[in-house]
Amino acid sequence: MITARSSAELQKFSLDAQKMHVKSVAVDGEDARFTLAKKKLQISPASSVAPNHVMRINVRYDVDPRSSGASGWVDTGKGFALAPQPDKAHTVFPCNDVPWDKADFTFRVSIPAAVMPLP
Repeated sequence: MITARSSAELQKFSLDAQKMHVKSVAVDGEDARFTLAKKKLQISPASSVAPNHVMRINVRYDVDPRSSGASGWVDTGKGFALAPQPDKAHTVFPCNDVPWDKADFTFRVSIPAAVMPLP
């Protein structure tokens, strides 16, 4: 889930995203139209977004790091690690991937017990 504030009225907007299989996009809980071309995920919300509105963007996607050719993924032999800095985050998750436009992130990760057994 991405929480973002619009700086102007928006009929559409984009996020940086590369070689992802996007299944669905919702803005404020409503399905949005989307296209993924080159490195941009173009999103058209069901209704325009008002200026200064805090919106919640939910992008359901998956990516296969073995076939993505994305340099943000590092094969560890037992799985994958992430090293998407300074400008490869868009190969891991949809975002505004420019180093000079900072954003806060919170990650919640679930790992199957068979992959990472707890002590």
